[in-house]
Amino acid sequence: MAQPMPARATVPHMRFDTAALPEAQQFDAWRDAVGVTHEVLAPPRGARAGFLASAAIWQFGPLLLTDGATEAQRFVRTERRARRDGIDHYSLLLMRRGQWQGELGGRHVIGGPGSLCLRDMADPLATSVSDGAHLMLMLPRDTLGAVRPAPAEGHGLMLHGTLGRLLADHMRALATHLPHMLAGEVSAVVQATRHLVAACLNPSADALARARPPLAAASLRSAKRLIEARLHDPALSPAQVAQALGVTRSTLYRLFEPQGGIGAYIRGRRLARIRTLLADPTTGGRIADLAYAHGFVSEAHFSRAFRQAFGLSPREARASLRPAGPAAPAAGAEDAAAVNYHAWVRSLGE
Repeated sequence: MAQPMPARATVPHMRFDTAALPEAQQFDAWRDAVGVTHEVLAPPRGARAGFLASAAIWQFGPLLLTDGATEAQRFVRTERRARRDGIDHYSLLLMRRGQWQGELGGRHVIGGPGSLCLRDMADPLATSVSDGAHLMLMLPRDTLGAVRPAPAEGHGLMLHGTLGRLLADHMRALATHLPHMLAGEVSAVVQATRHLVAACLNPSADALARARPPLAAASLRSAKRLIEARLHDPALSPAQVAQALGVTRSTLYRLFEPQGGIGAYIRGRRLARIRTLLADPTTGGRIADLAYAHGFVSEAHFSRAFRQAFGLSPREARASLRPAGPAAPAAGAEDAAAVNYHAWVRSLGE
């Protein structure tokens, strides 16, 4: 029998949803769960006592991303609280649905769907949010290094233009890919995120140049992960990969140019997967069926491609690669210990 692969560590995450609670407990539970940085206040609810809210939160390196959907509420962070709790982070709020408005750093700010706003946890704020959905990226002040904005300039800053849209797209991509990201990929993704935020706050040619390589590397990893998950799909194509990643086909082709092109990469990964299956004594059936199941439309074409890649035919590979006896199963990885959102927020940057 095949030796099971050990579990690979993924990005720590947690989820919270008030829907499973009695209505009378929903708002208090939400306030206690997310109130580490703000006082959370609910507007008058009329006859209905409940409060529906949910959030998925990922901790990747020194950063936190929250993907939330809530009913209307208000947030207040006083100057006294900012001094007392010592939470010295920036947060970037991207509205996906709904609107918000409030007072930040002496300016009145209004944001709707697609708006992206920088908020400084060292300064007070008072905001009101409608029913809606949002993404929030929280990062320690030291993450931005020398490009940190002056306090009077950063708090409440709306990020517009091409760079603001790129950062918003990056946050959406994080929400899509963090649930499947491996721990070994986090460092490069953190670097890409930091450089892109820095480029938005200090849009110099040098900052843009620093942002491009880690963003390209992160996009390439996301594309490879998507391809790996869909090797069995005969319809898998560069156009589908580009659409899933939210990039143009020309961008995708540039990413895979060092790999010999995206078509060659997909074919190579399919051949490698079939070679692994041929070496597995538990894999039965015809070789041709394996080829068809991995997107090859011709048995002859598959055999030629396999021999060109590995120097032997698929039948020879099956005969020579299978072990003489079963391998002992490997021990499974232990589950990571659970942590809570308050501890994550307070530990950022430590």
